[in-house]
Amino acid sequence: LGWPPGALILNADDYASTWALKDPTALEINLAPGVGQEQGKRLVAQALGPVSGLRVATQGERIEDYRQMERQGLARLSQISTLLLIAAALAITSAMGAAILDRRERLAALKVQGFTRRQLWRALVYETGFVVGAGCILGLALGTYGHYLAGRYLELTTGFPAPFGVGLGQVLPVLALVAGTAYFVVGLPGRVAVRTPMSACLRS
Repeated sequence: LGWPPGALILNADDYASTWALKDPTALEINLAPGVGQEQGKRLVAQALGPVSGLRVATQGERIEDYRQMERQGLARLSQISTLLLIAAALAITSAMGAAILDRRERLAALKVQGFTRRQLWRALVYETGFVVGAGCILGLALGTYGHYLAGRYLELTTGFPAPFGVGLGQVLPVLALVAGTAYFVVGLPGRVAVRTPMSACLRS
């Protein structure tokens, strides 16, 4: 697994004086030649007894524990990113839907001037595409720059390498998901708005 930069290795005396206790939190057992890992695990467990409070694990089990924690962490990050995408798409579509419904009188006035439902619907589709496209491009630029800054910060503060790269194979599906969701949700208020009767623009 290795030691990250800045880790300190203490002997037993320094550990006891610093933490004010002598009970170990972990022990590494090197097996004699010819002793298998499972056999060594049983022997160590027998030597510790049932009330030691220590868990005996082989090297492979210990590495698997770390990999399991990594997988859980990545799974949580994936869930968070998915929720953020859904929230972003819903926020955009809610704002655009409200703006479209608020312009029903204006759309009715355009009908009086001779515009058909199809023309109004096409205009709303183009407008939605422009707004969503501009938002996706701006989000892509700012997100890429933020990724670069975060990776650079981690590399400078922790010493771990944080390679930077733009994965179009991951970015393009995300943009398609956001744009598709926006078009799908905006469709309902758009259809309601273009069906507004011409009398809605008349004021008493």
